[in-house]
Amino acid sequence: MPYYTRCYEKKPFFIRGRKPEELAEISKISQRQWQRYQTDQHRQNPILTGMRYLKVFEQESVTSYAKAAEILGVSRVRVYQLASLVMKLPKEIVDFLAGNEDPAILRHFTERKLRPLTKIPEKKQITEFREMLKEATDP
Repeated sequence: MPYYTRCYEKKPFFIRGRKPEELAEISKISQRQWQRYQTDQHRQNPILTGMRYLKVFEQESVTSYAKAAEILGVSRVRVYQLASLVMKLPKEIVDFLAGNEDPAILRHFTERKLRPLTKIPEKKQITEFREMLKEATDP
């Protein structure tokens, strides 16, 4: 049975099973590295989340952000933020981010980095996005 070591409170302990591929090159995984890995695993794509929030508006009974927020179990402002992110970005950008599953790109294009793009003209949005994409893919 394969196993790997992980440190917890400065003491190593053994974990049965295969080591995650993202941590394969690390011989002993520190607690900080493990927490960073766990955070990356639970990170959600803001575009897909915004699209999921917009689907709620397809129901006839949902006519406001407050009603959608009640159904989704989040705040009204959160629904507005993610839905407007999808609506204000060009279709080219939304399609690229919605269809991409590369963890490095998803880690780079956070909601915080995408939101300033919504405040500039569309032609400039695409140019800025391509520059950001170069930064994400360059080592």
